[in-house]
Amino acid sequence: MILVAAGLALALAVPLVAPVHSFIFAFVVPKVLVLRAAALVAGLGWLVLWTRDRGRHAVRATPITVAFALFVASAVASTVGSVDVHRSIWDTPERMLGVVTLVALLALYLASTHGLRSEVAWRRVLGAFLAVGAVVVHVAVAQKVDPDLFANRGNPRVSATLGHPTYLAGLGVFQVAVGAYLAATTRNALLRVLAALAAALGLVGVALAESRGPMLGLAVGGLAALVLTAVVAGPGRLRRGSLALAGGAIAVALAALPILGLERDVQLLEHALTSVAPGERPELRRELEWKRSVYDALYRVPGVRRFLRASVTKKTADTRLMKWEVAEAAFRARPILGYGPNGYAAAYDHFHPTRAILYGSDEVWVDDAHNVLLNVLAEQGIVGLVATLLLLGAPVLVSWRAYRRGRVGAALPVLVTGFTAAHLVHLFFVFENPTSWLYVVLLLAYVNVRTSLEPASTGPLARGRGPLIAAGALAAVGLAAWLVAIPARANVRLYRTIGLVHDGRAEEAGAALDDALAAGGPHRRAARGLFAASAIEVIDEVTRLSRAADTPESKARIERIGVAIRPILVRAFEELGANVDVDPTVRPVVRRAQLALLRHRRYRETDPLEPVAGELDRAIARAPGRADLRLLRADVAFAVERPAEAIEPLLGLIERADDVGGAWWRLVYARQAAGDADGARETLAAAKATGHGFDDLTRRNLEALRQRSESAEGPEGD
Repeated sequence: MILVAAGLALALAVPLVAPVHSFIFAFVVPKVLVLRAAALVAGLGWLVLWTRDRGRHAVRATPITVAFALFVASAVASTVGSVDVHRSIWDTPERMLGVVTLVALLALYLASTHGLRSEVAWRRVLGAFLAVGAVVVHVAVAQKVDPDLFANRGNPRVSATLGHPTYLAGLGVFQVAVGAYLAATTRNALLRVLAALAAALGLVGVALAESRGPMLGLAVGGLAALVLTAVVAGPGRLRRGSLALAGGAIAVALAALPILGLERDVQLLEHALTSVAPGERPELRRELEWKRSVYDALYRVPGVRRFLRASVTKKTADTRLMKWEVAEAAFRARPILGYGPNGYAAAYDHFHPTRAILYGSDEVWVDDAHNVLLNVLAEQGIVGLVATLLLLGAPVLVSWRAYRRGRVGAALPVLVTGFTAAHLVHLFFVFENPTSWLYVVLLLAYVNVRTSLEPASTGPLARGRGPLIAAGALAAVGLAAWLVAIPARANVRLYRTIGLVHDGRAEEAGAALDDALAAGGPHRRAARGLFAASAIEVIDEVTRLSRAADTPESKARIERIGVAIRPILVRAFEELGANVDVDPTVRPVVRRAQLALLRHRRYRETDPLEPVAGELDRAIARAPGRADLRLLRADVAFAVERPAEAIEPLLGLIERADDVGGAWWRLVYARQAAGDADGARETLAAAKATGHGFDDLTRRNLEALRQRSESAEGPEGD
């Protein structure tokens, strides 16, 4: 039992693990590695226990265990036909929730639920989780005082040790549920008070994070728990109190509806008053003053301020709908097993909405549908969706069945149902992360222990006990090296490499990249991409500095980086070449094109442009909707002085989205440079007729082309 307890203790430390100055993605990678290590330790401990008493610690086909096994099996089956088997197995280093980690989570669940059978021990585990959550919330409070603490980078919304406010709020929701459960079922008065305080700290964490999805989920889950409490309580004070609280919560929610988007309402009133002379429209001014006073008062309340700013703008609605539409298209294309776990990025290329580029480059690099059910539907098809619903629904169904049979009290099914409802609402707006998987595993394991029949002891394994344990220990050591130590070493080395790139130390950065790739691990493809992305980031930084180089430090950095970055750009371009043929997405092609154009513009290098032109043509055939590919292809055509090659991709882009201003002025330029003056004038007229979606740069480019076209006509025209 000691090893199982050690594995669970290691798992419980996951929310606190965040070595921010040692790892890339320090709020994710170390957490996943610790989860894997915890699974190995707990698994070895379970093996030892099983050899001592096969009946008590044997894996049993309980509904929750079957549901979890089916969930992982559906992911494995989907991986077999995945568009990117490597990514399905390992995922990206930003998340690392590939099939390997899912199997580790299943192992952690099996070892903990079958190795730790005592309810008393599990209550200690849940209490330890509350203690960890309390530490996390205290870090969040400290970040509120010092917004730069723990890599928060001045963000007024805190994330504590979890890297994102949404994940902090999700942890707080589970902490509220666990604290409420222990407070309701613990006899010891002191422990009951401590559990209630921990639940209150969870509420503080949710409020400080100011994440709307978890807050809405907490409201829905809390309301569900109150209603269910009233249903199971029977006539009496508890039922009346629960119904009163539920009714009060609904009344408060309805009364609070007018505050949604209040900030925008105040801004609109202020804008309306700018055109009104002082002393006029006094009723409008009184309305503004009243709304501003209400807004100022509410803004000081943590958690409420985010709802003051709630508004469904065209951008937020359109971008979210685009992601969901891609998920639906991917499901229709592969309805049974989907594109494979973590295959949404490839699906996003195949069904890319061209208009995404109107909302910035961030909307071009999308890995997730930002809706867990739709994302599963796209990646794992209907089989994966059913398995996911079974996994989330199993503890609810099992706990209610145990309650009806008198094996558990009402608190367990009520709070399990409430938390599941809250978690589903939360996942409607985001996706899973290592910490959320931790508390899901804890929930599944505890409910399984509380609702499963206790098997009779059948005695120890008669023969082969020692060799079996030795073999298990050797396997655990080997897996620890493969799944934990090697990826950790590679990530730490890559972290150093990226730092050297940003410092412009080209020779050292190249040697460090060699070390990082030589370290092994499953993310070498991603390492090449991150190296290239860092080089592009440095160039962007130098470009920004050069526009306002008003300090000796910035001038010195521009001069130093301008020389040192060249070999880094060359190395990044070469490394990405290894990714082009193995990555089912077009991302390495985009990065290589960007690097080639940077080298051409800064150093007049033309050699990289020819191979990039062919890669872009093939990428456009694979992802015809991606506007960035077509714009890059046009820029490459201009760079190699073959403007006619830019016409076809630009026409295809305008046909799909005629409000991408960059396509119009490039097409005007391409036709004019290709000698088609009439076509250039016709395109210019069509662009002016379209009009919408043009930024200032596009308008300036079009005006310059118009003036150039008019001056080129001469007395007799072209």
